[in-house]
Amino acid sequence: HTLNDNDNNDDEIIDLRDLMLDPESSLNAGGSGTEPYGDVLYKFWSDLNERFLSSDDGLPKINTVIRPVTAAQSGVEGQLNVVDAFDFMTTATPSSSLMKSAGIQSSGIVLSNLDTMAGEPKLNLFKVAGPRELTNSFQLGSKKPLTAETDLVVRIDSADTNSPLAFRNEVKIKVWMKNA
Repeated sequence: HTLNDNDNNDDEIIDLRDLMLDPESSLNAGGSGTEPYGDVLYKFWSDLNERFLSSDDGLPKINTVIRPVTAAQSGVEGQLNVVDAFDFMTTATPSSSLMKSAGIQSSGIVLSNLDTMAGEPKLNLFKVAGPRELTNSFQLGSKKPLTAETDLVVRIDSADTNSPLAFRNEVKIKVWMKNA
C-alpha cells in the first residue's frame, strides 16, 4: 500500500512531526504537539547537538572528540590510517602462457585534517514538512582541506619474464576537499 496525503487512515500512520520534534515545534509544524510517541528522539537529538555540534569558541565540540580518537589510532591528531585497504589479486588458469596473475593493491588510505571542522555545523536532520515527509541536509566547513591519500600498485605478472604484457605501476593518489 502506498501512502499519500489523500489516505484517510491517519490513525495508522506515525506523524513524523510528533515523533521527531518537541511539542512546541511539532504544534508549530502542524502536528498535535502532545508527544503521542514519547520524547526519546527529540531529546536524543537535542543532547547530541549540545555535546557534539554546538560551539563554545566558534568551533564545534566534535573536534575535541575526533582528536583523541584519531591520535590513538594513528599517532597523529586528526589523522586516520586505514592499513591494507584492499588487495585484489587474480590468478590465470595454468594453461595460460600470457598471464600468471593480475592485481590492484593499496598500501593503505590516510585521511587527514578530520579535526579541523570550523564554524557551527548547519544541521537540519529533523525538518519535517508534513506528517509523512522528512527532509535532511548537512553542511560542514573546514579550516584545512580534508584529504585522503593512498598508494596503488597495479600489476600483471606473466609466466614469460620477457612478455610485453607484464608490468607494475605505482601511483600515489591524493584528493582534498575544502568544504564537505
